[in-house]
Amino acid sequence: MAPGEGADAPARADVSGIRETAELARRDIEKIISELGEIRLMLTDPNTGISALYQVQESRHSKVLEHITYSTTGVREENRELRRRQGRMIGDLGEVRSAVDDLRREIAQAWAHTLGLPHIPGTTAAGQVRTAQQTPAPPRTTAGSR
Repeated sequence: MAPGEGADAPARADVSGIRETAELARRDIEKIISELGEIRLMLTDPNTGISALYQVQESRHSKVLEHITYSTTGVREENRELRRRQGRMIGDLGEVRSAVDDLRREIAQAWAHTLGLPHIPGTTAAGQVRTAQQTPAPPRTTAGSR
């Protein structure tokens, strides 16, 4: 060993290790930068990049809106038809009620004629059937007035 060489050897080994580590880090960074470049190219590609993704999303969005519009229109048409049917049923129910009331009057008149009553109980003088609200209430007796 030459004078001064023994003391510099560990320092040179440390510098050499640092250089190797720096070289490995530089290679890793270059590799990462090249991969990022590839990713950037993929993202800017009109066939597979972000713009293609936007086109696909816009297409799907349009299809969903079209389906919703079609379905909503169908439901509205069904609701209109149901309202028409409901209106007809309400009208028919009114007609049936009128027919039942007419039939009640006829039956009451027939019974009155059969029994020979001058006035039909439960009807007005015009021959209409009294409702519970129109029928006069019987007189009430109090407990002290027997």
